[in-house]
Amino acid sequence: MNYKEFEQIIIGYMQAKGWTLSIAVDGSERLALEKNYNPNFTNKSKDKFLINDDEFYDRLKKGLDKLNITYKNFNSIDNPYTDTDFIVAGLQTINPIIYGSSEVQIDKWISFQPVIRLIEKDKCGVEEGYFSSFVNVCEISTNTNYADYIQDIENWIDILSSCSLHSSGLQLILKPSTTAYNGVGLEFNYKGLELGQANLYTFNINEQNVMMSDFGFGYERILWAINGGKNFFAPFVSKYDYLFGNLKEVDRIRTLTLMAMSGLKGGSSGKSKHMRNLIKETFEINIIPNINEQIKQYYEFYSKFISSSIELNEVNGIINNEVALNIKKKILKQAGISSYSSLSSADIETVCKTIFLDKVHKENKFTKIKEIKGGKRK
Repeated sequence: MNYKEFEQIIIGYMQAKGWTLSIAVDGSERLALEKNYNPNFTNKSKDKFLINDDEFYDRLKKGLDKLNITYKNFNSIDNPYTDTDFIVAGLQTINPIIYGSSEVQIDKWISFQPVIRLIEKDKCGVEEGYFSSFVNVCEISTNTNYADYIQDIENWIDILSSCSLHSSGLQLILKPSTTAYNGVGLEFNYKGLELGQANLYTFNINEQNVMMSDFGFGYERILWAINGGKNFFAPFVSKYDYLFGNLKEVDRIRTLTLMAMSGLKGGSSGKSKHMRNLIKETFEINIIPNINEQIKQYYEFYSKFISSSIELNEVNGIINNEVALNIKKKILKQAGISSYSSLSSADIETVCKTIFLDKVHKENKFTKIKEIKGGKRK
């Protein structure tokens, strides 16, 4: 994409609508557009959004429904193409076109797309604003043009406003480039919080240049902004976990649930290794007491956006079996058995049973020795 052309068209149009040119609040020194910008959050309480996300979902859905655009979703985060292991962005709904397995059509759709991003997982559940799995609310347009792209910008400003995020809190930060496909775009930033991106690309398909757009917003981040830039995790975890739990563990269970809903099982290679690695780094010897309650909560949450062919009880089984296998491997390691990687689950179970019985026998022997020496406890 030609950034200079993009910059000229977008700035010219928005200035004519009363927006002024400024510098991005994120310190990047990029150009930004704003309108009567106010960087301060109000202290108005929005407790109804902190209790759960249902009211927010209904309000956002009503705003999107007014666009009269078709909804489209993957029902699995397992990506059939080679660009990433998992679905990480709504833009991947156009992979059939990019990879040549589908004809280019003038089309537009909206998606509430669950995605998994493990690149910055050390921040997930630790820093506000970061989950390793989340919902990308996106609008995709194929074979679009500048006029339609600008109308989509206006539509999303209206949708955010209907969710109590007024345009005076927005900065539209110009992006000279994108991380994929050499595009350009705008970042929607609300009072310093990044909400999403409005990217524009040109693809050469069948010797024809085709312009496509991808508007993608973090569902959880929009609600974070509505809640005044505070309590990012609160609407999406149980009260118990928010008050007393380990939010990093909660984040992992949330992502493991989405993986299992997509039919993924733990393994030592391929995509399955991601599930096994998450469990390995998350679960210690003690099993998390409320793991099944957490799985149920996140299963129900993601079921609002995808139709999983995997039932809840099967998801429970997939995760708990893998957790149990991980714990057994730790038992073997503590017993000095390091060559367990080639053992089957049944073999590991047998060895753990032997270790258990060996420990029981040793404790019985020790007790008898104490009794003989008169050390029996009353």
